[in-house]
Amino acid sequence: MKNYIIEDGILKSYIGRDPVVVVPEGVTHIGGELLGSDKNSHPELRGDLIGYKAFYHNRRIKELYLPDSTVEIGFKSLEFCTSLEVLSFSSNMKTFGCNAIVGCD
Repeated sequence: MKNYIIEDGILKSYIGRDPVVVVPEGVTHIGGELLGSDKNSHPELRGDLIGYKAFYHNRRIKELYLPDSTVEIGFKSLEFCTSLEVLSFSSNMKTFGCNAIVGCD
């Protein structure tokens, strides 16, 4: 799991360079950016803001596969992933954050 920064089930950042990414089982949240009052409305994502745009502006990723354990894709977490063609997630997904895929072709 050297390509991921994961804390308490939150994938804070992907630091790999692979075009096909399979997020490991156990990740419950794909972290989004939190500012100001957002911290209060998302207590599970409080803490260090660095890395919360988990895949933000990653132009290498073509396919992203999320495990069944993932229930939330956070605010701006996939924004501007311009090469993304496939995003796969299970029916367990409960929240798809605002602007999560803005700028994805």
